[in-house]
Amino acid sequence: MLSLQSLGAVLSVHIGTLLAGALLPIAMTRWLGTEALGIFTVASSFGLLLLTVIDWGYETRLPLLAAAAPTHCNLILAEAHSAKTRLWFVTMLCIGLAMFVHSAIVPIPVLRFVSFETLAPLTLYAVWAVVRSRTMTYSAILRGLQQFHIVAQVENGATVVSYGAAMIAMAVAMQYTVTLDAIAERAVMVIILCIPILWLLIGEVGKSIAFQRFWRSLSSAHRTPCEAVQTKFPLSWEHSVFVMMQVISLVQSRAGMYLLMISSGATELGMFSAVMRFIIVLRLFPGALFQVLLPKFVQHREHRFLAKALVFAGGVGCLGSVAVMYGAEWCIRIVYGVAFAHLTPLLQWASWLFCLQTIGQVLESYLLAWQQESFVHWSLFACVSCFAIAGYSMSVTTAWSAIIASLVLEAGIVILFLGKVVALGMQRNCAMHEKIV
Repeated sequence: MLSLQSLGAVLSVHIGTLLAGALLPIAMTRWLGTEALGIFTVASSFGLLLLTVIDWGYETRLPLLAAAAPTHCNLILAEAHSAKTRLWFVTMLCIGLAMFVHSAIVPIPVLRFVSFETLAPLTLYAVWAVVRSRTMTYSAILRGLQQFHIVAQVENGATVVSYGAAMIAMAVAMQYTVTLDAIAERAVMVIILCIPILWLLIGEVGKSIAFQRFWRSLSSAHRTPCEAVQTKFPLSWEHSVFVMMQVISLVQSRAGMYLLMISSGATELGMFSAVMRFIIVLRLFPGALFQVLLPKFVQHREHRFLAKALVFAGGVGCLGSVAVMYGAEWCIRIVYGVAFAHLTPLLQWASWLFCLQTIGQVLESYLLAWQQESFVHWSLFACVSCFAIAGYSMSVTTAWSAIIASLVLEAGIVILFLGKVVALGMQRNCAMHEKIV
């Protein structure tokens, strides 16, 4: 049975991170100006990109391994930590080599943002990425063991403290800033900008220590025996499927935006982005549902449990989509103002992405529990490829057409996943029938 308490715990983590991540840039803009926000955006984007690289598909695979072999979790944890650290060092070495080539041989366009103002924030976020990857390893293992309350307790507590301390420290530093010449003002701005990033780094260190203490206090049932388990980290084809699946999922979630970036102008892209911000917030629910159901499906593969999860997800998805569809005008007016009321029909259509994504996440978690990661990967790849080819050939250049295309993409994924689930059920029934005969 789906635990609403576990779902609420995971949702609280996502919502807390979303709110804190929105408040800090707002405070930074008010106190330091738009230039500081631009530098912070570059540094944070670099940190998140680096984190995505070194995560290497573990966010999805580790809960599966932990749920399937809880007695080997210590070994899985150690191997994941080691693999992520190696990936971080290799990535940083490649970045250092690229920066040397950029400065000494030939300019590299993608590195044009590296300057005196950005170097310190970029360095702090590079360290933040490796510490955050360690925290995510503990979190993924604990989710696999269905210890969602521990994850919520550590993540929410540290988020409140670190983001709160970051904004307080930045405000205090601003009080001691006096009028200086232009060069000194820029130096002081960079120093003040590094203060919140440093607090976020301290917060991740605190999370890692807290998770480690919780892990040691768990029962011996989750400790690793002397025998080794073959997890094949991090470069085997078995694991590479999860890496590619993570990359394709990232592209899938922004497919309409990427298409408009290629084939349309800033106006249509802005309209699409404005509407999709509501869907991005709603996407927190299917994401949390996926994390809760993934370890449960490993232990309960019966179609009866899947049917209950689909009924719940379908009900919430339909109610949420209907609510957004009928409240679209109110949402647009509250968030963007009366001048943007013409976006209401776009949001009404886009609202059904929530329903499709919620159902799709349930089916995907079930298939991954059945070790159908190759099917999931190739299905996502095929759907995204067809979306790109059809969208480009049919000249998808408006926000309207991008939303319709996104709906077709999500519906296609749900149909493929549902077909595979039905096929698995038929295979299981045939196998049971043969045993009886």
